[in-house]
Amino acid sequence: MKKQAYQSAPLPITWDRSQYIQGKRDAAYIFALTNDPIDLDVALKFVRSDDPKYKQIPGISQPLDYIPSETLIYHVDTAAARNVLGNDTTGMLKTMTINLKGKSALGKQELTILDMLQTNNFKRPIYYAITVSPDQFVNLDAYFQQTGLAYQIVPKNANKTINTDKMYDNVMNKFKWGGVDKKGIYIDENVMRMCKSYRMMLFNKLAEQLINEGKRDKALNVLDKCMKVLPPENVPMDYTGLSTGECYYILGKKDKAERVYSLIANDAVRNIEWMFRLEPAQLESVKDNLEQNLAVLQQVLLICKHYDPAFAKKYQEEFDNYRMAYTSVSKK
Repeated sequence: MKKQAYQSAPLPITWDRSQYIQGKRDAAYIFALTNDPIDLDVALKFVRSDDPKYKQIPGISQPLDYIPSETLIYHVDTAAARNVLGNDTTGMLKTMTINLKGKSALGKQELTILDMLQTNNFKRPIYYAITVSPDQFVNLDAYFQQTGLAYQIVPKNANKTINTDKMYDNVMNKFKWGGVDKKGIYIDENVMRMCKSYRMMLFNKLAEQLINEGKRDKALNVLDKCMKVLPPENVPMDYTGLSTGECYYILGKKDKAERVYSLIANDAVRNIEWMFRLEPAQLESVKDNLEQNLAVLQQVLLICKHYDPAFAKKYQEEFDNYRMAYTSVSKK
């Protein structure tokens, strides 16, 4: 990471190898010796120092790497921050507060992230993949802004909101989709799971936010793009398409919504019918899947009853029969 990779410059990490090799600073414990916040740069230098006096904690005989406050302050260079914000400086913060309350220690990887934040000074954007576990966020998620399948750290109280301008440009113009739309292409279970995540976490979330912002034409473009690059013929519709259909309804595209919900409902019905043909012991082993498919079908009905009651009637009787059958089986 500290070496250039292709066109990417080394990551802005100030620690040298002797300071982070295995067994050195594997964790920095949080001991609040002061209630006052301390500067992030000061805290990092405190941990990085080899001076024994910075390893002594009152009441503990063993020398430890630690941070003496639960609150760190990062002072934002507002001029440099324009590198990542551009002209969108509304709400830009002068300081970013990093609250460590509830954390007993910071791991080496978390210390490195804070070091990059301090050293980088917003010269380059820093991102977290949306799949990263929240326990690795170092409580920076208050400053996360989604721009695609990643959260960008920005000097704003963004709280994981979507930057629709950037995300729309990424989805519609920059992202490459790898040919999932090719007729008859084989998609293994890992790629299929990823494609369905894209439908739900990328396209649907963006379309929902665009609708909230009144950008209805763009929202429709996003939904249509989703159906084009992740066609239901190759990436079957299931619960990941529930929001797709509802967004189409909100945008007045009844036919497109009905197509989506027909695909979702038919998929759920097909799965439910197959499971009910199993022997009792086998049915018990797929109980969770059965409940999930019943829940999906119920959700289809709830949404369609609100926007399109006539369409909902098409599946109501089947759902009622399946629900009664499930209730009967579950009592045995």
